[in-house]
Order: sequence, then C-alpha cells, then structure tokens
Amino acid sequence: MHNKCKILVDRIARILTDGLVLSDDVLQFMDSTFGITGARMLEEITCDDADCQADSLMELIFFPDEALQIQVEEILSQEHFIPKDREKVLSHLLGTLSEAVVLFPDRSQKAVIPFPETAASQFLSRLKISKQLHIDLADSVNQHIALEWVPLVRVKLRNAGFSYTKNNISFLCDFFKALKTRPQDFIARDFFTKDFLKSFDFILGFLQELQTDTPIYPALMKKKRSCFQNLKKALKLEQQLKKHNIETLMLGGIRNPCINMGEMRNRIEIIDKIALSVFNRTESPDTFKEDVELKTLFTK
Repeated sequence: MHNKCKILVDRIARILTDGLVLSDDVLQFMDSTFGITGARMLEEITCDDADCQADSLMELIFFPDEALQIQVEEILSQEHFIPKDREKVLSHLLGTLSEAVVLFPDRSQKAVIPFPETAASQFLSRLKISKQLHIDLADSVNQHIALEWVPLVRVKLRNAGFSYTKNNISFLCDFFKALKTRPQDFIARDFFTKDFLKSFDFILGFLQELQTDTPIYPALMKKKRSCFQNLKKALKLEQQLKKHNIETLMLGGIRNPCINMGEMRNRIEIIDKIALSVFNRTESPDTFKEDVELKTLFTK
C-alpha cells in the first residue's frame, strides 16, 4: 500500500467513524420511502439485503457533499493520485472499514450501518481523487483566494464538469484576480459571502454549457440576452393574466413559460457583476432600454 493511499484511507475512515450527518434531503427520502424516523429503523433497513430500495438509500447517505470533500481536499491537492490508485484505495478502505456511523442532524441519534463495496465504490468515484486541477487554475486559486477558503474553491472546481479550454482557464484566472483587485464588485468587506459564491457557482454552470473553446465575453452577453427574453415572456404573461385566467389563455394557445422573474433578474445582475469585473464592460439589450415596464423589474 502506497503511503499516499494509506493517508487518504485513514482520513476517510476517520470521517466515517466520527459520523456522517444526514442531510434534510436524505431525511425526507427516508421518511417518504421507508417511514424511517429513527436510528434503529435505519439500521434495520440498511441491513436488509432483500430490500432493493435500500441501495438507493445507501447511495444517498454516502453521497459526499462539499463539507465532507473539504476534509479530504488537502490530501488530494498535495498528493498526485492517478486513476489506478482508485482500486488500491478502495481495496484498503474495504479492508479497514465495514461499517459507518450516521448521525441525525440534531446529533440526538446515531446509527451504525454497513459500508458495502457498492457504496464505497460510488463514494470514491464521487470524490474524484485522480482529477487534477489545471496548473494555472491551481496557481491562481493559491495566489488570489483567501487561505481559509481555498479548499472550498478547489472542491467546487474538482466537481465542475467544464472543459479545460484556453478561454475557460484564462477567464477563471482573471475572475480570481478580480476578487483581489476589485473586491468591491462582489462584496463590501469579505471576499467570501453569498455574492461571491453565487457568482462562482453561476460561472461553473455557465462554462459547462459551452461546447467549444468559446470567447467568454460574447457568450456571457448571449446568456444575458436570453435572460432578458425570458423576462419579457414572463412579463407579457403577467400582463395577460390581469385580463384573463390561465385556462382561457391556454385555450387560446398561450403557454405558461414557467419563468421565475426573480431568478432571471438575479442572473442578469450576476452576469453584469462578472462582466464589469473581468472585462470592464457589459451590454444592455435594446429591449431593456425601450421597455419601461421591464426596466422597473430592476428598480431597487
């Protein structure tokens, strides 16, 4: 067993023996699917090999969230894991741990449940231990991100599914640099508030949508125009609903676009914040300038 693999296994084993805290989503699934409301019932269900639905429950329980991933990120960033290391880690993990401790959110109940090979294998796959951050990204994070927040940023980058194209890498490095040179564009006093995290999460999702090595600024403005068009559709429906009910509109061939105007507005504000910080410019679609009612959606 290579030393780096043992270090990782020891850290994971410590996490699973100290206890995984169940999320609200897992609790809801347990209650709605199995009627599980306590630790004893959870132990009974997870030990029942005949219950095929228990596999889905185990998958949810052992799905590593960001908080768990942060606990192993230091090891993953310091050690160079390669794909074949995964099997070594899995084998040693199964030899080290056969059970895991699960805690209910209020810590009032504790369950000891099996940690089977299928759950362990999925758990390791989702940790993405062999994924290496692009060297330019890693350097930019270390240079521009506050030390205490580096693990979270690295975890989000590790989980992201965007391609390491020249434009994507350059844009992200410029974004991280903007956090230091223009922090006022994101927050008043601290680099890591909801404003930054919302912007960063938006960027990661946006980059994943790009299919080719696309110039980022035009792509951002295209996204912004799309958001404006969605706002116009939602506003038009809102005006029509003042005169007719939804059933009458549907009979007339008008469909409900199911657009959240607040969400679209937030996206546009995030795009503007990013564009101004990284590119020092942004664009306002003509419809925004001309449509007074649409413009009122952005009145504070």
